[in-house]
Amino acid sequence: MLVVLNGAQKGGSTWLAKIVQAMNFCERVPEEFKVPGWTSSSISEDKLDLFLNSFDLTSRNFYCKQHWHSSNRFKELIEHPDVRMVNIIRDIRDVLISRYFHDLRLDNTQESDLEVYFDLRGRDLMRQYMEYHTFWHGNENSIQPFLCSYERLHSDFNSQVVELIEYLNLSYDNTTIKRIEMKTSFSSMKITGEGEFFRKGTVGDWRNYLSDRIINDLKKLANDVGYLETKRKMLKKFSLSILEQIDFGIA
Repeated sequence: MLVVLNGAQKGGSTWLAKIVQAMNFCERVPEEFKVPGWTSSSISEDKLDLFLNSFDLTSRNFYCKQHWHSSNRFKELIEHPDVRMVNIIRDIRDVLISRYFHDLRLDNTQESDLEVYFDLRGRDLMRQYMEYHTFWHGNENSIQPFLCSYERLHSDFNSQVVELIEYLNLSYDNTTIKRIEMKTSFSSMKITGEGEFFRKGTVGDWRNYLSDRIINDLKKLANDVGYLETKRKMLKKFSLSILEQIDFGIA
């Protein structure tokens, strides 16, 4: 089996990859297939077919973290009998804050004013985030990845992880869930380089930073790119229990 932990940037896919890694049933993708410059287990897009043809996924399990979207090749991958794709969604207001500090840390921006950052870079990045989820979940009739909630992992870790384990057809008990939780809590995860850095992960941290002007701009952008309609389709496709704590910053 290949487990693809997919997600828009700064949406929680690194945490999700850590959780699956802690399940102790799959291995990292060999180094020769990974995305150049990444520390996470990954598959470079141009090596995807080679990877799939190189291993018997009925007898060997791998996991990878990706940001795949905008190609029907990736949608076709969901139908592969030995591939399980998992997506994660997060309040876009917190995504923006996480991306801002990420860019500051990596010197992708030197802009100390968040308002200016949003106008110069942040708005386009959040458009990409919305387009990512619209690509995967905008069609209510298509096959879609399993969806996790970043907020639910914080508020109800056990039940979210149990649903994920069941999607992967794995066995578990209470001891298993507790071990995964202890190993992947923000206080226990090691802070390292790109792809493995955990800042705070606080739900609702946007309240300490975002102005009404930026929030209203996000709402307008969500309407313009069809993200509001995507939200409606996601609520119809998936159980409300998965999405009940997500307002996408546009409620």
